Amino acid sequence: YIDEKILKKFSEQGAVGDIGLQYFDINGSPRAFVSHNERVAGMTLADLRKVPRRIAVVAGEDKVKAVVGAVRGGYINTLITDASCAQALVNFNEEL
Repeated sequence: YIDEKILKKFSEQGAVGDIGLQYFDINGSPRAFVSHNERVAGMTLADLRKVPRRIAVVAGEDKVKAVVGAVRGGYINTLITDASCAQALVNFNEEL
C-alpha cells in the first residue's frame, strides 16, 4: 500500500516498523510519521495500547528492530516468533 519512495523516506527518518500502516521508530515513537499516520483509516497506535491483549506474530531476524520498537512503544504485549527472530532479539545491540 505504500510506494517504495515513501518507504525509503520513512526508513531514512528512522522508521523500523508499522502496525496497520501506523509507522514508528526504534523507540516506539510515531512522532516523525504523524502526518502520514493521521491519514490512515483504522486504529491508531494510541488506541492500540488500550487493547488488553496485543499479540504480534513475527518471523525473521530482519524484523528485530520492528519488534524492539513495538515493545518499547507498548504496542504489543505478547510475541509469537520463530527461532531466528528470537535469537536475534537475544543478541540485539542498539548499534546494529
